[in-house]
Amino acid sequence: MGTDGWARTAGVALPIQSTGVGVTDPAWIGWTTSCSAGGSLGAVMNETTSAQTGGPQWADLVFNPGGGLLITRGSLTRAMSSYGTGKAEIVWRQERASDSVSDTLNHSLHPTGVIDSISGNGSLGNSAVPDWPSNRIVFPIADASGTLTPPPTQAIDVRITCGDQLPCGGASAQLFATDLVLSDPTGPDIDVVGGTIADQRTIPTRTLSGNQSITVSAHDQGVGVDRIRLDVDGTAKADAVLRNSSGDGCHFAAPAVDGLPAATSVRPCPASGVGTISFDTSTIADGSHGLRVLALDGSGSSTVVAEGRVLVRNTDVVGPGSPAEFRGALNGSIATDQAELVAGWSGTARAASKNAKIKRLCKTKAYSKEHAVECVGRPAKTSLTHRWSLKGTKKIVGTLRDPSGHPIADAGLELTVVGGQGPAKSLGTVRTDAQGAFSALVPLSNGSQKIVVGWRARQGDTVNGAAADLSLKVQVASTFAATNLKAGHVVTFSGRIVGGGLVKPGDSIRLQQWTGNAWATFDDAKVDTKGRWKVRRKLTQRATYRMHVAVDDSLTGLYSGIASPAKLVAVR
Repeated sequence: MGTDGWARTAGVALPIQSTGVGVTDPAWIGWTTSCSAGGSLGAVMNETTSAQTGGPQWADLVFNPGGGLLITRGSLTRAMSSYGTGKAEIVWRQERASDSVSDTLNHSLHPTGVIDSISGNGSLGNSAVPDWPSNRIVFPIADASGTLTPPPTQAIDVRITCGDQLPCGGASAQLFATDLVLSDPTGPDIDVVGGTIADQRTIPTRTLSGNQSITVSAHDQGVGVDRIRLDVDGTAKADAVLRNSSGDGCHFAAPAVDGLPAATSVRPCPASGVGTISFDTSTIADGSHGLRVLALDGSGSSTVVAEGRVLVRNTDVVGPGSPAEFRGALNGSIATDQAELVAGWSGTARAASKNAKIKRLCKTKAYSKEHAVECVGRPAKTSLTHRWSLKGTKKIVGTLRDPSGHPIADAGLELTVVGGQGPAKSLGTVRTDAQGAFSALVPLSNGSQKIVVGWRARQGDTVNGAAADLSLKVQVASTFAATNLKAGHVVTFSGRIVGGGLVKPGDSIRLQQWTGNAWATFDDAKVDTKGRWKVRRKLTQRATYRMHVAVDDSLTGLYSGIASPAKLVAVR
């Protein structure tokens, strides 16, 4: 394959640099840049009778990716031979801190270990068959102590040499294919950070919801920039490609046999790029999370862009099971998410009988079952019917206890009207005393209503941990009168809703008469703003009618209707 190869990070179209010392014939060093079948990179040194001064003759071909990139492992497909004092070898090199720029430009990387070698009269591999299995050498190689040769290195050098003696002999080396894995140990440099997740290079503690984003601009002098990644609690959740001004990202080929991405250039990624991650926080659980944003180069080396802890909250429903950060302080004297809340209407409870005779009777199973109220009493009722008046208040009483029966003191309870006059509304809060007891006054002005007494275990909760429902049914009826009761004349029926002010203009009443086995609607009427109604009807026959007025509670949610007392209407 000539100078082409594969790598995880930068690929191998490695820069192939050739040098020589004491070489008088340029033909001794040659190479091909083609990957066509049979192409190879080669160096040959022939026997010479030239006078030798200044040391041995040598020539080398250096695979040096540069830019801080390291060769970590790989394989070379090669064939080498030597005779006389000639020597062919493959070595690995490292650069020393003391090397000058001139040394580096002249490829003066210092050999620090041998990967493969042949000297004297011999050969390795088969130059006539490039893909011969024995032509392939793999490195690094572990010795008996487990030491790997080479370790991550800066360059691989294919070198041929001969000594000072005459004749010096000769050597040759040919490379048919390379497959090298490179690494870039230094992550990208960060230029600009923006978006809603991070504040420059930090992620401040705050509450996030919905879609969030981060935009990063970075550069890398090694393999080039690849992408940015968002980790949540140590797990990658989202990423975005870093692209240059032309819209290019990394150019990798299909994964190599070892599963690493492959490339045919040393730097398959752009030197700089910009990318934006969009992240939907509803895809993770509400609560506290550690966020970290990384910028990665083409080798996988990373730089931390920003990190910190945030609260994620995408719901308004907070209660048992919700993150502690949202729930706040205790609501009451006992830390529990479970409680028994009992509530009822004051004055409706009944204690067990204290009569000695009844107490004796209650010891029998049959009597105690039939007369349970007398024997064990009755708690306050949760439903109350109240007639006529919509003025004043009714009292609610109750207790709040934990599952073991211990009172929960100093707990705030919310009273809410559901139904009644208008939408649901709060009636305020009450607090439990040291015994867990509470009481509250409920105004009758809301008409018929459902009242929810709710306890939330913690002050930040939005749902009740325990609740009790009570109902209040306010009944209204109508007065009823009939005038001008003469046959052949128009009779006037009229009345007014008792407890007026609840009805709306246009609400209906039903004027009904008894047919002998059922009430039938005689006529209906609409009420005015003061709850008054009137029906005028000409009655031609002399008769006595039994009539009443029914209030239709289906027409309004403010009250529960009942009928007026029945009345005899005699038409003469």
